[in-house]
Amino acid sequence: MQVIFSIKPKYAENIVAGTKKYEFRKQPLNPSIKQVYIYSSAPEKRIIGYFEVKQIFSDTPQNLWARFRKSAGISESEFFAYYDGRSTGYAISIKNLTVLKRPIDPYKHFKKFTPPQSFMYMPERRSSAA
Repeated sequence: MQVIFSIKPKYAENIVAGTKKYEFRKQPLNPSIKQVYIYSSAPEKRIIGYFEVKQIFSDTPQNLWARFRKSAGISESEFFAYYDGRSTGYAISIKNLTVLKRPIDPYKHFKKFTPPQSFMYMPERRSSAA
């Protein structure tokens, strides 16, 4: 299963640069999701690449920060502002990042594309076999 994550451009750039090795989320990710497409939100509004989910960690924001801060690609203040009021957070380990040479304009490739607030499932491709 595949999803599209909506990620702010500065964090998407950190993923591409290799300084952000974990993507943090407030909600758990379905364990059947194996691939994540990176939608760099406004003003870019493009799918810039994708990665495999290596592992998903669930813990308190304090423990996630203590464990992953060196590879978080986000400042401590931004991290804790994101998790404000939350007792649990999720860190998704990024594996086999592929950066697209030409970012994809999803408005041209998906019928009625609406940027996800957090994430959206990728439409399943139908087999052309009869």
